[in-house]
Amino acid sequence: MAAIAAEGESRRYRFDREKILEGNACLLAKVPVSVAQIEYEFELLKWKLEKRDMAKFRELLAVASIEPSAAFTVHGGDIAEWEKPLPEVLSRIVKYR
Repeated sequence: MAAIAAEGESRRYRFDREKILEGNACLLAKVPVSVAQIEYEFELLKWKLEKRDMAKFRELLAVASIEPSAAFTVHGGDIAEWEKPLPEVLSRIVKYR
């Protein structure tokens, strides 16, 4: 959990370090996510950056594979049911063309 606190501080987030407790089962549980959801989120990020930060967008074009956080358990499946996917983003994902 110290790594989470350090990352937050490096991003200048303001929070109480004491609330990030070692051994808290809720904080240690992994979040299930599908490969398709990760791909969608990455493509959505690139789509937004293409409009807002072209330098960052170009940087991400060089990324060959996405390394999910250790906080996730990755499984097969489609984009999450709760997601409201944008057609213009879906069209950018080879799987959905």
